[in-house]
Amino acid sequence: RNKPGWFSRVYRSRKNTCRSMDRSKGSTLTTVVLCATTAAVVWLYTQHRLTDEKDRSNHTDSKDRGTNTSDTAIKIVGKPATKPPVAQVDVVAHNKNATTSEQGSSSPDDDAQLFRILRRNSITIVHGSVTGTCLQMATDLERWCRNQFPNRKIQMASTQEFDWWDELLNDDEDEPNNPPSKKQVVPLLLVLLPTYTDGTWTPPAMALQDALNELESDWRIAKNPLKNKLQVGIMGVGSSEYDDRNSTNPTMGRPARQAVRQMQKLGAKCLLRLQVGDAAVGRHAWDTYVDWRTRLETQLNKKVKSQKSNSNNNADKFEALKGTKTTIATPATDNEGGDCACQSGDTTSNTHEAGCCQSTPDADANKENSGAAEYYSDDESEHDEPEVIDLEDMGDAILASQKANAADGNEPREMVTPSQAAALKKEGYKLIGTHSAVKLCRWTKHQLRGRGGCYKHTFYGITSYQCMEATPSLACANKCVFCWRHHKNPVGKTWKWKTDDPHYIVEQAVQTHVKMIKEARGIPGVRMDRWKEAHTVRHCALSLVGEPIMYPRIGDLLGDLHQRKISTFLVTNGQHPQAIETLRPITQLYVSVDAPTKETLIEIDRPLFQDAWERLRQSLASLKAKGQRTVARLTVVKGWNSDEISGYAQLIALGHVSLVEVKGVTFCGKSDASNLNMSNTPYHHEVVGLTSKLKDEIDKLRAKQSQDEEPTPEYGLACEHKHSCSVLLARVDQFSEETPTGRKWRTWIDYNKFHELASKHEKDPSFTFAVEDYAADTPSWALFGANEEGFDPTEQRHRRKNKYPKYTAFDDAGIPTKDHNHQPIPEDERSRLAQQMQDRINQLDGEATVVTEYRDGTKEIEDPSLMFRGLVVIKE
Repeated sequence: RNKPGWFSRVYRSRKNTCRSMDRSKGSTLTTVVLCATTAAVVWLYTQHRLTDEKDRSNHTDSKDRGTNTSDTAIKIVGKPATKPPVAQVDVVAHNKNATTSEQGSSSPDDDAQLFRILRRNSITIVHGSVTGTCLQMATDLERWCRNQFPNRKIQMASTQEFDWWDELLNDDEDEPNNPPSKKQVVPLLLVLLPTYTDGTWTPPAMALQDALNELESDWRIAKNPLKNKLQVGIMGVGSSEYDDRNSTNPTMGRPARQAVRQMQKLGAKCLLRLQVGDAAVGRHAWDTYVDWRTRLETQLNKKVKSQKSNSNNNADKFEALKGTKTTIATPATDNEGGDCACQSGDTTSNTHEAGCCQSTPDADANKENSGAAEYYSDDESEHDEPEVIDLEDMGDAILASQKANAADGNEPREMVTPSQAAALKKEGYKLIGTHSAVKLCRWTKHQLRGRGGCYKHTFYGITSYQCMEATPSLACANKCVFCWRHHKNPVGKTWKWKTDDPHYIVEQAVQTHVKMIKEARGIPGVRMDRWKEAHTVRHCALSLVGEPIMYPRIGDLLGDLHQRKISTFLVTNGQHPQAIETLRPITQLYVSVDAPTKETLIEIDRPLFQDAWERLRQSLASLKAKGQRTVARLTVVKGWNSDEISGYAQLIALGHVSLVEVKGVTFCGKSDASNLNMSNTPYHHEVVGLTSKLKDEIDKLRAKQSQDEEPTPEYGLACEHKHSCSVLLARVDQFSEETPTGRKWRTWIDYNKFHELASKHEKDPSFTFAVEDYAADTPSWALFGANEEGFDPTEQRHRRKNKYPKYTAFDDAGIPTKDHNHQPIPEDERSRLAQQMQDRINQLDGEATVVTEYRDGTKEIEDPSLMFRGLVVIKE
């Protein structure tokens, strides 16, 4: 069979053959020959299957089957920007125990290897967690099961750690074949499934999804193969923010509903009603889990009590039935106490899709195969409960959402829940009112100590120690994989919370920021002159967390900041184009351009809006009418959005933006909400290379345009800030002047001039001003290609623990050319380093870059040309 588990089935066949030969009275020679022949067949078949696996035409269609390892990776050899040819797909198996320990799936009373799901008297808990919620629930559930059922084998693992085809179709052959001496307990499978973008399955859970889809449609599989062999309990977790209020097909909990329906069609007994927790409504997800666990406890205890009663009162009858097959009677029309939608009066549920308890082809199949059990079920006495359970039961989540929105009459609720507030405060946020926050930026503390400013200081001339980082809206419409806030904040598509006064927000934000500045006096090395100046806020970066432009009174808040002579840098994710169109003039308006295509945008931003791509394009198009400085901000994540540069060029041309910031993603540590790792963070030279290619692509667009089209502006490499891995492209017509000595850039801002112009516009809305009206000269040290690499020479570069780069210059291939003292490296040493790099390339089958994509969505990149970068030496 060309299915997962083929190797385990062949191996078991060989094992059983050898056992039978050992018991036979044949000659030793015959036994040896037969064993050798069987081994040769297995080996040849294995080689054939591995070759066939390598020859698959599309690595994304590979189901990662055929192994029972905890983590399987697809190595895509070649440049990350290009999809690999057929021959470049390789399957790599990793150590199972390593992933098991990370997921907490190993059980203390079992071996390191996971036992089979169909093992009698066992409980298996699986989860498809991405952000960590279902993992925490599964960990708690495992602990609870061990306390409640000490006599049962219990294991917990991720869904990706099982070969589901083999687990669901093959019995535990390691158990004795003799009939049990006492009634065996049917194994129990508890599944916790989160909901991914657009109601899809999470990457870790796709292995289960693929297996269920194939088992459901494979005509070679007997009907109801799990009849009397497996009991299941499934709970879903999702967010109602991804669904429209009037949606007839909600995405929240869709994977869990699908899993229940398919498990029932396979004959598994659903032990309790499906419940779906809403992570967008306070603690509803956890409250739902506790209620679901309580129902599970009641159901299991009821069955245990029933078993004991049967054992005491019907001992003789039990002995007579021992070793025979059982048939479970399932009433089709029990309208009292049932869990099916047709019994609960829920007229909105699609009973045919869900698998209703009324007459269906599957119900008839259950009757035909009612005697297919291999051992006893522990639910024989529960005839008052239909075998097929409704899975459209989302009433609890919907009711909770409605109650939350209607709390205190018709008054809107507060945005931040107590648990979210505690998580944000733990990370250093200072909450203001019900939906705003400020936080002291690390660059503010750096420049207070004279250790350099942020990239805005290099590009636009802000004073970092006088900059306040804040937001009037902690909520966001995206869940970006690179978000450095790890999704501790709320999410939402529209404003539905209490609205604080904008003047109160500004006043409290400034006061809180100044208080934090006062507390920073005790930081070693603080320069007192700068510390005193920092008490006066001159700039505000509205980019702390969330989506600032969602705040309904954002215009009044910006006006208050301008009246205080505070410049405004507002960052938006481009999901609210109408708010951008009506926004008042500000110092600088950003739109995050996180992906070059619609598919990549959905993958990396995980937006709540179904039309996120169209909203982004509309937002960029609206920038063209803005008279002030506009910026397209590209956050480069290697392996995710660093390819298809032409797509970025088309988006930039759509908005005619004033500036383009290209910045490498900052890795902020591993979190359950992100699949990023250090290999996804680009080096500065890689960001420079990508920016240069982007400029070339824009130039190609300009060359292809006809005279009838509005010409795309010309951009040039203006500035760079190596410490932030940032490069700035600026429009030549707005920010440069031709001089006898060459091109002169003017990307800095005359902030006093801007406030003067903004004040005039406030008094007379008909007054307009342009980008050039408040531009200022860029200093030479901030220009692209300068020796300072964007570091202000008036600052003092600080090296932690006296660590310096081991190599300071490299050739195009990545071979070091200068040592830590900026001295040329001898030729023989360079040859040795070049050979080391070539050896590593040979180990990677001669390819320059390898992208290893794991089933949980993680992408690891290995590039031998980077092997000598990042090395350090310690100087005393």
